[in-house]
Amino acid sequence: MNFFGNVFSAVFILYALRAMHLSAGVLGLVFAAMGAGSLLGAFSAVRLARRFGLGRALIGAIVLASPLRILVPTLSDASLFPVLILVAAWAIMGFTGPVYNVNQVTLRQALTPDHLQGRMNATMRFIVYGAIPLGALVGGALGETLGLRPTLLIGTLGQSLAVLWLLFSPVRLLHQQPTPPRQAALA
Repeated sequence: MNFFGNVFSAVFILYALRAMHLSAGVLGLVFAAMGAGSLLGAFSAVRLARRFGLGRALIGAIVLASPLRILVPTLSDASLFPVLILVAAWAIMGFTGPVYNVNQVTLRQALTPDHLQGRMNATMRFIVYGAIPLGALVGGALGETLGLRPTLLIGTLGQSLAVLWLLFSPVRLLHQQPTPPRQAALA
């Protein structure tokens, strides 16, 4: 998700300014919508996992972020409809980010014994945050060679495929956070 998300992000602002001719104020509105969505997602993450099940919440967060984002490479001007699509897409992406991250981090921590928490978190940060500059580098190179629209499409499609990891794993069947091993031993 992070790799392909940053393939997309590396060229999005160029696309928004050059192809869509968005003003700085409109671009700021798009990113503000993401912030508002993020706050709502942070407050809703646990509640959604309880209501729909942990696996469904994780899968839903990835799936929900994709439909509007895939429209971005088709937008070509700064008229009302394309701007509304961008605002909605960024608000939804802002919402789904915390829903996914709060629940997946909690799941990893619940499955990992106390004495391995540091190693697990360091390893995950290395993998997840290490993908960010690599994705941005690839996104810049693709944007330069293929163009902005194809790069946005590659980033969107690649990020959408991340849902396959969950669909073909036991996580999809989880209804709630598992009992941490350290608590199970004490019970």
